[in-house]
Amino acid sequence: MNEKTEAKLDNFELMDKIATQNFSEIEHKIPHFQQILFDLQNEYYKIWKNSINSNLELFKECMSKSGFDYSLSSSMNSIVSDVHDEATKYRDICNKIGVSVIESSKKNAKTWNDNAKIFDEMNKKIMKFWMPSFATPSSNSKTVKNI
Repeated sequence: MNEKTEAKLDNFELMDKIATQNFSEIEHKIPHFQQILFDLQNEYYKIWKNSINSNLELFKECMSKSGFDYSLSSSMNSIVSDVHDEATKYRDICNKIGVSVIESSKKNAKTWNDNAKIFDEMNKKIMKFWMPSFATPSSNSKTVKNI
């Protein structure tokens, strides 16, 4: 092998090393990052729940100590209940759509991964077909033919 070919191979070894390091780092750090996000989500859920419950208790206490009657009419209770029911249905539909999109994306990614080898082989065949058109006269023709 000449120096140019060795230098090119060294470049590919360097790119291989960098790719391996990047994937190793990602595989190591992503689970920790996901756990931190899950914990943060839980804390914000607790903030939301505690704030709502605290405000409801404060409102109840204020209403009972004030002596005023803040009772809602039965029609207003019905409206509030109906709005809540519709909001619950809407959230349920949104959750189903979200899960469906995630599942579909997961299926597409799995299909892509299952077929990655086929894509690789197809790309090599395309490259083998087109490389002679782009090869310089000083190129080693054996290398192009062996691809």
